[in-house]
Amino acid sequence: MPADIAGWLDADQGTPVVYVSFGSFLSVRADVLRRVVDALRTLPVRVALAAGAADPAAIGEVPGHWLVREFLPQVALLERSAAAVTHGGNNSVTES
Repeated sequence: MPADIAGWLDADQGTPVVYVSFGSFLSVRADVLRRVVDALRTLPVRVALAAGAADPAAIGEVPGHWLVREFLPQVALLERSAAAVTHGGNNSVTES
């Protein structure tokens, strides 16, 4: 796992992590990601968001303590997450 992601995971272990990934197919739906971002923004969680091909501007501003990357190491993040928001694809389901 990249050092910056490991560091982010280790930074605040008292706050639950929510992993968000819609795979390569749905990641182009920035409007859907935006709804998820809006819903999670007010919760006391840290979010790891795999934005895929979505336009970051269309997703909107995210809290500074969130981790947003085009791609994230899914299995490693799932191991440390309290919840996952996915599109229910094969990899997301089997790796969860």
